Amino acid sequence: MVSKLTEIRTSEILRIIREKKSTSRVQIAKLTGLSKPTISSIVNDLVEEGVVRENGLGQSKSSGGRKPINISFAKDYRNVLSVDIGGTKSIFALIDLDGNILKRDTIATDLLRTERGLVDELNERLESYIEGVGKEKVLGISLGIPGTVDRATQKIKYMPSFDIGDLDLKTPVEKKFGISTLIENDVTLAAFGESWIGSAKEYNDVILVSIGTGIGSGIVINDSVYRGCVGGAGEIGEFVTDWSTESKMNTGFGRLEQWFSGYALESFSRKNGWELSVKDLFE
Repeated sequence: MVSKLTEIRTSEILRIIREKKSTSRVQIAKLTGLSKPTISSIVNDLVEEGVVRENGLGQSKSSGGRKPINISFAKDYRNVLSVDIGGTKSIFALIDLDGNILKRDTIATDLLRTERGLVDELNERLESYIEGVGKEKVLGISLGIPGTVDRATQKIKYMPSFDIGDLDLKTPVEKKFGISTLIENDVTLAAFGESWIGSAKEYNDVILVSIGTGIGSGIVINDSVYRGCVGGAGEIGEFVTDWSTESKMNTGFGRLEQWFSGYALESFSRKNGWELSVKDLFE
């Protein structure tokens, strides 16, 4: 069994290899302060597993000596299946370990409106992707949902645009495919993506606000996703703006969302007799 110390060291070495794009065992030893035998042992294991690959010889020192072997992270070592379930459309994507999209499909969310329809459509489309690349190539599955998620159980607490709550998607997906599955708020995942490889990658602290069918935000603090004690951090759609008016609001959407969101715009259109969807309205 791999010791906790070796696990920590391996994680740190892998992080350096990913960030440097191309480096060597010698450079890693200098950056970490670990001995060359320790570095070589860990890197050799990563190369054997296929996570890291060797890319020929680098430059030797001006004083001479053996040329170091360049190594880099194998972004195609495995893939991840990512699903973004939105209020009006849902996106299925296959990505490599550097976050590059290899394949994607967009479908109307109407197919996922019921609990049964959601599970069936997920299973059918995920199965198609898995068959295409092979189960052994899929490292994990991530499901971004427009609602709140219980941190401890990863059960979906509530999705207002679907009016579905207390739903366990993790267990049936993992049971069917035998692949580790993460359930997370969609905007939280978006904030993490922007801080990792997107517009906010230069910053340690990020708040991303998403205005769609509803309103939400994702928070990253010191390069780590912040979810709050029960997983509800960032749910700005719940903000109260005028309690004298909003105290009687009882729909599934938050109080701010009922004033300002895709849902609010559609409600406004209906009340005024306009037969326009939000998409039509903006066009």
